[in-house]
Amino acid sequence: MATITASDLGKDVAGRPLLRGVSFRLERRDRMTIAGRNGAGKTTLLRMLAGETPIDSGELSLAKGTRLALHDQRPPRERSLTLRDYVLSGCTEAVALEAKLTDLETKMGEGDQRAVEAYANVQARFELAGGYNWRDRVTDIVFGLGFHERDLARSLDSFSGGEMTRGSLARALAGSPDVLLLDEPTNHLDIESLEWLEKTLVELDAAIILVAHDRWFLEAVGTCVLELEAGRSRFFSGPWHAWRTEQAAREMALGRSIQKQKLEIERMEKFVERFRAKASKAKQAQSRVKALDKIERVTEDPRDRRELGFKFSAPERSARVVFELEDGRLEVPGRTLLHDAALWLERGEHVSLVGPNGSGKTTLVRALTGEQELTAGQLKTGHKVSVGGDSTSGNDGERRR
Repeated sequence: MATITASDLGKDVAGRPLLRGVSFRLERRDRMTIAGRNGAGKTTLLRMLAGETPIDSGELSLAKGTRLALHDQRPPRERSLTLRDYVLSGCTEAVALEAKLTDLETKMGEGDQRAVEAYANVQARFELAGGYNWRDRVTDIVFGLGFHERDLARSLDSFSGGEMTRGSLARALAGSPDVLLLDEPTNHLDIESLEWLEKTLVELDAAIILVAHDRWFLEAVGTCVLELEAGRSRFFSGPWHAWRTEQAAREMALGRSIQKQKLEIERMEKFVERFRAKASKAKQAQSRVKALDKIERVTEDPRDRRELGFKFSAPERSARVVFELEDGRLEVPGRTLLHDAALWLERGEHVSLVGPNGSGKTTLVRALTGEQELTAGQLKTGHKVSVGGDSTSGNDGERRR
């Protein structure tokens, strides 16, 4: 039996259709990736499936007792909780069953026969929820996502936005859901944590629906693809690379069909223009006019070819050396992030900063852009070098190449 089934789901936003006819069926251990351009409705669909956004049409069916968990980019509402309490709040079933067992044990000690009969059933459910080692499993999840023992007792409001996002992901995983909904789970993960997440999701005994922009991650995790295009959906059973190949073939076939139809229309229009006024060809010309009116034009949906309405102007040519850093040192309260750092960057070079979370990548970028002073050392910027960048998100975005 399918864990989750969506039939002809629809959603309107501001009176306009965003999604129409979204349908799919997932078994346990299926991993469906949602593909589509920005604004296609990927995040909205996840929230519809989680019950956080109303479904305007269609039907969503879940197997009896199915538990869902959603991880998205919204920060936790309750910031006064510790990281430990926040993550454990996603384990409502395990917490409730553990409390129930404790209560039944007390009653059995008092000679309550009904408690003895109920205990075996509750214990079996508790084992399915993780058993007596469930707290250790939750701790492993937290550590796998880059946190440390000292972080567990920290209040959420002491973490950065990226760290709270990782905490939200830990909370979703900790609850052992039957359906896991993930919106950009790779954000704010370093390479080690990303590889841990890939392995965990591949092994997880649950159906997974996810949105991500990391092609390596999608290829490693996904087993099928739901494509959202012009408000409609198309389900593809197969890995990410196979869907991309099939999508490219469809686009090429569509392009050929458009070109073929365009040439045929031009030929018919020329005939009409040439022979409309000639009595001997008037009927044939009129017949082609009617045929032109009946042609269903093959076109691309304009929503699928929207582009940003600006262009980057060509920068003024700078000196050959862009940055030169010598004996660089960066410190934050209680920690030295970098010492004796050296960097020589020439025009046209591309550098990736690689390292675990908290190693100082974002801080170094801020120093290079002038947002933060070096603790020590010397940074030289080349002649006519214009520096720009975005270091506000704290999202490392690094990936093996």
